[in-house]
Amino acid sequence: MDSKEYLISYGWKEGEALRKGGLKKPILVKHKKDKKGLGCAPGQDDSEAWWERLFDGQLKNLDVSCSSTSGKIEFKQNESVATGVSKSVSPLYRWFVRGEGLKGTIGHTPLKSSVVVASQKRKRHDKDGEELRKLKNARKEKKREKKEKKKHRREKKLKKQKRKEAESLRDDAIACSS
Repeated sequence: MDSKEYLISYGWKEGEALRKGGLKKPILVKHKKDKKGLGCAPGQDDSEAWWERLFDGQLKNLDVSCSSTSGKIEFKQNESVATGVSKSVSPLYRWFVRGEGLKGTIGHTPLKSSVVVASQKRKRHDKDGEELRKLKNARKEKKREKKEKKKHRREKKLKKQKRKEAESLRDDAIACSS
């Protein structure tokens, strides 16, 4: 449905507010068209910046000088040593909680298991079969009673509808005769 038509159906006219004290101009909504996550500051595209930072770091370690005697350009690179970050300081590892170590199976003696053979007979042949049969019959009885109640209600409803139809036909006949 067109939003303009929808507002007109409520009595809105162009250039007026929908109700007294309402806004006359529409609310402007900024549409997000990039594929960055919510809360990302606009204008800061860090996806390619890591390469630039790495390159700039290498350039800072490079010392280029021109020798005055021979006229040759000399390159000297300062050695950069990669430093590791300890797990306690690392922004990634500090959120992990060390749990209990896994236990092995070597040297572990398994518990002796005893085998219990279940009866091959069905439940109805067991000692408690009589009780199960009684429960089953009771459930069937409840189900049958429920069906009978439902059938009785349905019949009652049909009688009521027929009575109403007869009354309406009688009323129509009286109205036509007078």
